[in-house]
Amino acid sequence: MKKAIGVLLIIVALVLAYMGYQEYSNATVGLEIGDLELSAGDQDSQMAAYVMWGVGIISLLIGGKLVSRG
Repeated sequence: MKKAIGVLLIIVALVLAYMGYQEYSNATVGLEIGDLELSAGDQDSQMAAYVMWGVGIISLLIGGKLVSRG
């Protein structure tokens, strides 16, 4: 039972990492005109991405621990 929960947590971690990456990449926009480069970012979306990455890392660590203990 612990291994199944561990595997599920690892899958959740991977999904959260992907969703966090998508959120972060959508939060920043850049524009280049010649040598001039302009960029803008949405700080709320970036914060949401960081939270997803943090929860994903915690899920990965707990899931790995549960799988290795078996």
